[in-house]
Amino acid sequence: LTGPSHAEDIAMGKPAAMVLAINGPDHDTKELQAEISSPFLRIYRSDDRTGVALGSCIKNIYAIASGIVFGKKYGENAVASIISRSFAEIKIVAQSMNAKKSTLAGLSGMGDLFLTCSSKESRNFSLGIDLAKGKTLNQIIEKKFSVAEGVFTVRALKKLSMNKKLDLPINEAIYKVLYRKKNIDVTIQELLNRPITKE
Repeated sequence: LTGPSHAEDIAMGKPAAMVLAINGPDHDTKELQAEISSPFLRIYRSDDRTGVALGSCIKNIYAIASGIVFGKKYGENAVASIISRSFAEIKIVAQSMNAKKSTLAGLSGMGDLFLTCSSKESRNFSLGIDLAKGKTLNQIIEKKFSVAEGVFTVRALKKLSMNKKLDLPINEAIYKVLYRKKNIDVTIQELLNRPITKE
């Protein structure tokens, strides 16, 4: 059960939509869908557990990237660009794991990515902002009550990209910033200087 949903907003009864994916007969999913849904919480169902799970976890990495771009005050164009290119990387990973394209275009993909990459309530986005201000990962973690999931997911995706030979430059950049202590400004410049290719 995932999607663009801050827990505090749901607790306050603010409108939201999420997607539910389970293994089992469709009638089981429909029953649970009806049970969880409410007048303010709309639940959709999916039979693509892989795609739903991927979208839900990988977006945290790219929220860190968006937070860095936002924290560096590069402007809304840059934030929109990083979100778009992040989505392109998510699609590459999803295709390598036989997830459905339609899933990634939905709530657990684009929906969750957009929310997490644009909200200061997002732990991962906030972590990116702190990194942009010059704080180290250790300094940030020491002052947080909860850990930004992208800190761990970026390592898992780095390993997956090596095993499957996937080109994921934004994930690679965040990995180097977090675990190789690479300078953020240099890393951003390297991303901007990559060969220009077809979208």
